[in-house]
Amino acid sequence: MTGMSVDIIQLDKGWEKMKEGIDKFTQIMENDFDNSFPLVLHSELYATCYAMCTQKAPHNCADDLYKKYGTMYEEQLQKSALPAIKAKKGEAMLQEFAKRWKNHKLLVRQMWKLFVYLDRFYIKRVSALPLKAVGVQKFEQVVFNAVKEEVRTGVLGLIEKEREGEEVNRELLKSVVKVFVEIGDWRPLFPTRTGEEIGDIGAARFNIYNKELETALLSATSEFYARESASWIGTDSCPEYMKKAENRLQQEVDRVAAYLHSSTEEKLLKECETQLLANHQTVLLDKEETGCRALLREEKTDDLKRMHKLFLRLPNSTTCGLQPISQIVREHIVDVGMSLVRKEEAEKDHTNYAQQLIDLHDTYLALVQGPFGNNTLFQKVLKEAFEVFVNKDIGNATTAELLSTFCDNIMKTGGDKIEGEIDTILDKIVMLFSYLSDKDMFAEFYRKQLAKRLLLNRSASDDDERSLITKLKYRCGAQFTSKLEGMLT
Repeated sequence: MTGMSVDIIQLDKGWEKMKEGIDKFTQIMENDFDNSFPLVLHSELYATCYAMCTQKAPHNCADDLYKKYGTMYEEQLQKSALPAIKAKKGEAMLQEFAKRWKNHKLLVRQMWKLFVYLDRFYIKRVSALPLKAVGVQKFEQVVFNAVKEEVRTGVLGLIEKEREGEEVNRELLKSVVKVFVEIGDWRPLFPTRTGEEIGDIGAARFNIYNKELETALLSATSEFYARESASWIGTDSCPEYMKKAENRLQQEVDRVAAYLHSSTEEKLLKECETQLLANHQTVLLDKEETGCRALLREEKTDDLKRMHKLFLRLPNSTTCGLQPISQIVREHIVDVGMSLVRKEEAEKDHTNYAQQLIDLHDTYLALVQGPFGNNTLFQKVLKEAFEVFVNKDIGNATTAELLSTFCDNIMKTGGDKIEGEIDTILDKIVMLFSYLSDKDMFAEFYRKQLAKRLLLNRSASDDDERSLITKLKYRCGAQFTSKLEGMLT
């Protein structure tokens, strides 16, 4: 120093000093951090960078330091990281790739600390790319772009091996996949203060993971499950196929959680669902001895529940999702109901027909509410199916008359004894009543039989009489039950 003057640090001399620190940290990094970076050297380098950036023109070195900062990464990556990765094959190459990215992040953090004055003042003034962004961008340009195809092939190969039942190094896959994510979105990598990062990473900010890995993964997934499902559909029963599909779908959920990005799950499952379920749904449901109709006939509730759970995933159409299943259920209930009608027509005594309808409805209501999750689509087909056969006459009698007679038998003294709560039975009667197309016919039969019970003082319970009329009123309105209510007042 001479008086109050400060020695000017020339660019070459200053950069030589900065390079000393860079080389020192690189050496430590190459030796797997067997030593720590000297604090004294850190302080000296920070002071050198500060001085070079605050010197008055024409000696200010901020522009040149910023350029050399980027060049430094290019040289370091081309000299050590890229050759080290290219020298290895298979999993060893993936290990080296993940290791080099991990080390590079540490290098970027350390260099940022030394050149931080550039980041906080120079970059704000000229709106340049932040230092951390430069570090990530250089890795992408020098290393990532040179090996991404081999890395992608390696990742997809390991995933296919795992799908085929081999055990793979999931931690390795996780660390490699993480590189694709982090290069595309570098900001979460580095703790920053408010306002510290100005600008953007440009092309590297694009979601590299989606473009360079996920798209190929989805295509490979579709191809894998197209092959596998084609081999299953010809030999497996419907329940066996569904169990395998369910297992595969869960494996893919686990796979995403283990080493893929969470945003992939929905897209990955859609590919699986298309190949495993949508593309084979018709053949699967129509399997003669084990398909949907067979499961309904044999009351395989666990398999039907699995079917509902699986095909609920798909969009609904006449050939896809739950709609085709619901139509098979509708046809099945109609067939069973019409069989009951034909059987009853052959009988002389029809007093038990209403109870048989109640029992049948209980069976299929339980199916709708249980295995089919009370899905509105299945509620609808239950109603439609019962409306078909409940409105069929039994000999010379209508179902409306037989249903009213059933009510008369359980509501009068000395009538049929029933099992269970009377209120529950009344609810079931009203449910069957709701399926009648001619509800007025039921009301007329019921009015006459109620009048007879009241005149002969044979009503077992006024409360039960009022309860049924209230339930009918709720279904059909006050006008429908006004005459019946008047009879009880």
